[in-house]
Amino acid sequence: MAHRVNNHDRSLWLLAALLAVTVTCAVFTIIPSAARAGEGHYCTNVWLANHNEACSAGFGLNNTILLAGSGAQHSVCVHMFAGSVRCSGGPGEAVYNETMRGCTTACGIPEIYNNGFSSNQVWGFYVFS
Repeated sequence: MAHRVNNHDRSLWLLAALLAVTVTCAVFTIIPSAARAGEGHYCTNVWLANHNEACSAGFGLNNTILLAGSGAQHSVCVHMFAGSVRCSGGPGEAVYNETMRGCTTACGIPEIYNNGFSSNQVWGFYVFS
């Protein structure tokens, strides 16, 4: 003889399944996602005409690990805030600035500037976590 499932039992099973789905969705919403890491570019292939002429990314960065840049004709300097300036050794050499390590909010605006006395083609990039 087959066991008959009444409507009350079906309702309980349906309620239990719905509750399980709701709890699963809530858990995945509460758990933070993995950290996002990557890199970006600013002032790419820009010509700076004079000594100390700067190019700014135009936006601030958070969670920045490294700021870098290079110039084709002369040395360049990179920074995000006062006191964090680092300069390359000469044309074609990259400069790496890690003074922002540990910066999590309002790190600053990436900037690269010409450290030579004539035109310089520059490139800047940053790494964030």
